[in-house]
Amino acid sequence: ATTADWVVSQLLTHGRVHVSVHNFGDAILPEDQKTLFQPFRRTAEAELSGKAGWGLGLVQVQAIAEAHGGVVSVESTTENGTTFTLDLVQDIRELRKS
Repeated sequence: ATTADWVVSQLLTHGRVHVSVHNFGDAILPEDQKTLFQPFRRTAEAELSGKAGWGLGLVQVQAIAEAHGGVVSVESTTENGTTFTLDLVQDIRELRKS
């Protein structure tokens, strides 16, 4: 993908940081979205593409997000493309006080 194929944005609100990465490529099927964050799971399209992968990248992203008091999510439609969003606590020290 060229840099024009991706949009990265960030938003700081209510003590949280939202970082989104969006692409305008093919949508991720709803049934594949349900398993994206499960270890060793790859989409059917990824399997058919012949590209190497273990199905661990998004699992690691999710684990890191959760370790920092956050979450990762995906929205993907044919009309709008795919957006992955990290929602993180701006200052993790606030979590340690609880």
